[in-house]
Amino acid sequence: MNDLWLTPQECLGKYGFPTTPTNVRNQLNKLIEDRPELKRKREGTKAYEYNITALLEQEVNSATPASSTAKTSASSKYDEVICTILNLLNDEEKIAAVEIFKLGGISELMPRVVAASRNPQNTVESVLGGGLSGRGNAAETEEEQAQVAHKGKIAG
Repeated sequence: MNDLWLTPQECLGKYGFPTTPTNVRNQLNKLIEDRPELKRKREGTKAYEYNITALLEQEVNSATPASSTAKTSASSKYDEVICTILNLLNDEEKIAAVEIFKLGGISELMPRVVAASRNPQNTVESVLGGGLSGRGNAAETEEEQAQVAHKGKIAG
């Protein structure tokens, strides 16, 4: 399971959640009601925190209207892909990904995946499939590759 945890306060108005802590907490609790392992008490405080998996399910469910069995299947496929992606990142990249996710949600972290998933004609496989077309990174155009290279120089 993912080791990334967020509080309801960190989700306010982001990731498709409401703008009040109580409503965010209620929505998160509803998302995880049959998966209590996605909620834990935050050390040293009264607050609870939720596993990032619940947030990903929120994003998938709000982006893709479908039957509940299709949502479950899509969620498990997304979970597997996200875990695989995170396992491929080095520590600096993981930290950067978490910060981007905290600031803008999955739409900011993976805009192409979210945009493609909102098209009702796309399947999970078509959104996540296709690979990198033999390229060394996920940037598709030369301009995107230049931006990735430039960001790497700034970060490094």
